[in-house]
Amino acid sequence: MPATSANSLGDTRPRIAIFDYFVTRTSPSGNCWLGLLRQLADSFDFTVFAVEFDNPRPSRIRWVRVPVWFRRPLGALFVCFHVTALLAYLIEKARGRNFDLVLSVESNFLLPNICYAHFCHRYYIETRFSQSGRRGMHRLARWVNHALRAAIEPFVFRRAREIVTPSAGLARELAQVYPAAAPKLTVVPNAIPPDFAPSPEFDRWEFRRRLGLEASDVAIAFVALGDFEAKGLGVLLQALRELGERRLKVLVVGGTWDAIREARSKAKSLDVAAQLVCVGFQMDVRPYLWSSDALALLSSYEVFPLVVLEAAAAHLPLLVTPVHGVADFVCPGRNAIVVERTPSAVARGLRILLELGPHGRAAMGSAAYHTVRAYSQDALAAAWAAVLTRQLEHRSLAGAAAAQLRHPTARPTHIPIDAAKLTDHAHPPGTTRHGN
Repeated sequence: MPATSANSLGDTRPRIAIFDYFVTRTSPSGNCWLGLLRQLADSFDFTVFAVEFDNPRPSRIRWVRVPVWFRRPLGALFVCFHVTALLAYLIEKARGRNFDLVLSVESNFLLPNICYAHFCHRYYIETRFSQSGRRGMHRLARWVNHALRAAIEPFVFRRAREIVTPSAGLARELAQVYPAAAPKLTVVPNAIPPDFAPSPEFDRWEFRRRLGLEASDVAIAFVALGDFEAKGLGVLLQALRELGERRLKVLVVGGTWDAIREARSKAKSLDVAAQLVCVGFQMDVRPYLWSSDALALLSSYEVFPLVVLEAAAAHLPLLVTPVHGVADFVCPGRNAIVVERTPSAVARGLRILLELGPHGRAAMGSAAYHTVRAYSQDALAAAWAAVLTRQLEHRSLAGAAAAQLRHPTARPTHIPIDAAKLTDHAHPPGTTRHGN
């Protein structure tokens, strides 16, 4: 398990180990990490333990490749990664490379100082899993994955000194299920990726023509890697049938071909097949957002869906359910239409979008864009720099106290951090510290 891009001798940056499966552009959480690592690599010496890593700065960031035997089902990946990541970590320590902080995404590693929690698996199993709509072996595989994570969560949360979550809603769930974790919780919202504002060079009408969209069509983007039912595609298709407006089209971006085949079959059974356009997985979703007139995300449960920020950054009005993260910034009637997750409620929301007309939808999209500007990459980097610095200071003070007990005349030592290299925004918008 060789490490790449070893840092130079004399590097005084604090050493941070990060554990996650896939820190890549195609992973929603991984893509967030890439921008963060790019901005903070001059101040912190990051080593990423991952199966795959699109290293944004190979000269400043190390990668320890973690081999796994299985990537599916997710429960098998979880167990395999725990074994091989721990082995890779111990090998690094045996080679004399120690870390000032260890950060685990979710419960992917057993020994973190900081846990970046994207989910509360125990809460989900107890309150949400029965509504997931999955069937057969897919349902069993998902349950096993959540159950394994729910079993490990308590240990990881007890071990971590700080637990970072992307939304206030998830923080409330974690505090409810694990009361002892409440003082450790910090909310750091996701950030919008750069370059999602429509490009002046983009030929929107030509792109729409290639998708088979007419000038009079009102295209509703639906973007998801998978799990279409949980994200609300079925409800959206039922709303199309109820509304009976043939100029409404649903542009589905993402998903496996099996999921797309199932969606087309459902659309056909509802007599709305002509209103469904599926393009499959796309590395770059921006042209599809720029070609749409609104985004629909009708999930039953989310933590902080990044696609909503991306759509708002692309100047799209939003048709959404009030799930975690979304509820933190939407203003119904101003930057979004908020609906219940029923076909009739979604049909009413679609009717409002139609009645707004092009100018009204553009105004709502502009309001959405101005709202999410606060969720910038700079704000995310500043918030995480504050988390890392706080924990490094805690570690330094704890080490000094231990040294003082062992050697009463010992002077405190401090980990050097070049504050000039950190962003000036100490408290970005939306960042909340729940405890000390």
